Amino acid sequence: QSSAGTSALNIASSTGASMLYVDERGRVGIGTSEPGGSAPNDLFHISGSSDGGSVRSKLVNMFGEASSIDEAVQLVFQLSGDGSTISPAGTIKVGKEADYIGVNQDSFMMFQTTLNGNNNEHLRITSTGNIGIGTTTPWRTLSVNGTAAFTSLTNDGTGYYACISTSGELATSTTACGASSQRYKENIQSLTYGIDEVLQLEPVLFDWKENFIKNGTKQIGFIAEEVESIIPEVIGYNNKGEVMNLDYPKLTAVIISAVKTIWEKVTENTEKIAELFDWKSNKDMQIASLESRISELESLLTPGSSAVSTPAQLVAPTLTITGNNPSQIELNSTYIDMGATAQDSQGNDLSVNVSVINNEITTQENININEISLNTANSTEYTIIYSTTDQNNQTTSTTRTVIVGEGIIEEQEETASSTPEIQESEPVCDENNLNLCNQTECEEIPAYWYENTCNLTEQEQPEQSTTTPETIQETATSTEVVG
Repeated sequence: QSSAGTSALNIASSTGASMLYVDERGRVGIGTSEPGGSAPNDLFHISGSSDGGSVRSKLVNMFGEASSIDEAVQLVFQLSGDGSTISPAGTIKVGKEADYIGVNQDSFMMFQTTLNGNNNEHLRITSTGNIGIGTTTPWRTLSVNGTAAFTSLTNDGTGYYACISTSGELATSTTACGASSQRYKENIQSLTYGIDEVLQLEPVLFDWKENFIKNGTKQIGFIAEEVESIIPEVIGYNNKGEVMNLDYPKLTAVIISAVKTIWEKVTENTEKIAELFDWKSNKDMQIASLESRISELESLLTPGSSAVSTPAQLVAPTLTITGNNPSQIELNSTYIDMGATAQDSQGNDLSVNVSVINNEITTQENININEISLNTANSTEYTIIYSTTDQNNQTTSTTRTVIVGEGIIEEQEETASSTPEIQESEPVCDENNLNLCNQTECEEIPAYWYENTCNLTEQEQPEQSTTTPETIQETATSTEVVG
C-alpha cells in the first residue's frame, strides 16, 4: 500500500486491522499502522491489548547508535492503564563505558524500574561481567549494596564456612570465620573467666518460634540474655541494641580456662591422695608387725604350748655410792656430792638419777648428780636417793645420808656398795608351785585345773617345787667422808 509520494508495506487482517506495518522510513509496527506515533524516532513499535482488556504495552526507543558515553541503545517499556495514557514502566539500556569512536566498544547493560514516575537503576552488568545490585560500580563478580537474604539453601555438611570480611566481601574458610593470628591483636591479657562463670551457665533445650524459623528442629544452647550478665563479650546485638545472638566459639576459651582450674585441683588432690596412700602403707606395715608380735605372745601364753617355758631370772643392776655414807659437813659450807656408779648385769654403764629429801620433804627430784644443792645454813639432815634402771626395766636404788652441823663421824674404810642381797620370801602360786594354787589362780597362770589340782597339761601333773623366787633387796655398805 502506498500514498502520494510515499510507500509502505501493510499486512492486515480480514477486518482491515493492521497486523504488520512498515512505513516509508523503515519503521516497523506490529498491531499498529503508526509505528512512529508520538515518538517519531521509534524504529519498532508493538501495540495490543492483553487478554483481560485495557492494559496496553509498547516496545519503543531502540537506537542503533550511541555516539557518546551519555547515549545508549535502550528498550523502553511503557504501560497504559486506560488505553490512551502511556506511562514509563522500565528500561533496559546498553551503553559505552568510555568515550571512544570505533569498533570493539567496552559496554555495560543496566536495568531500571519506575517508581513514582522516575526511572531507578537496580542492576548493572559491566564489560568484565561483574554484576552490581544497588551499585553502578560492582567491584566483584557479584556486588550487593544493601541487604541480602537466602532461603532453601542446600544443606551440605561437606562444604566450607561462608564468611563476610570487614570490607563486606563474601569468602570461604576451611576452618572458621574470623582471624586469630597474633599479628592482628594487641592488649593481650590472660582470661579471668573460668570455672565460676561456667557453673553459672544454664544449658537449655528449646524450639524456635514458628514466626522466626518455620519447621525448626529441637535445639540445645543457652539463653543469650542470661549469658549477657555473666560473659557479655560473647553476646551480639541488632541495630536497635537488642540482644540478638551468642557467639558460641568464644565460649571455648572460657571452657578451657575452667578445665585448667579443675585440672590444677585434680593434680593437687592426686598428690595428697598419694601421700595418704604412703601413710596408710606405713601404718599397714606397723600393724602387720604388731599382729606378728601379738601372735608370738599368744603362742607363748597358750596352755600346753611347747613355747611356754620358765622365764629367765632377771638380775637387777648394781649401784655403788662413791665417798662417805653418811657424810657430815660443817655449817655454811658448800656440799659437793661424790656421786655413784651403775652397771647392768652385762657390765654396761647406766645413768643415775637423784632425788633429795629434807625433813620428809622432797626438795629436788630426778636431777643429775652435779645438780645437787643443799642448804647448810642450819643444822639438819638430808637423804640423797640414787636410782638407776636397765633395759629390762629393772631398777636399783640406794641412799646417802648427809648431816649438816657439829660433830664428825669416824671415817670408815669401806666403799659403799649397792650389790643387792638375796632374801627368801614366802612361796606363792606360780608355775613352780602349782600345789599352792586355787582354781582361779591356776587358770590365770595359765594352766589346767584337773581333779582339784593345777596342772600344766591335762594329762600330766608335774612334780611340785618348793623353791621360792629370789627377791632383790638393795643394801649398801658405805665409807664415811667429810663433804
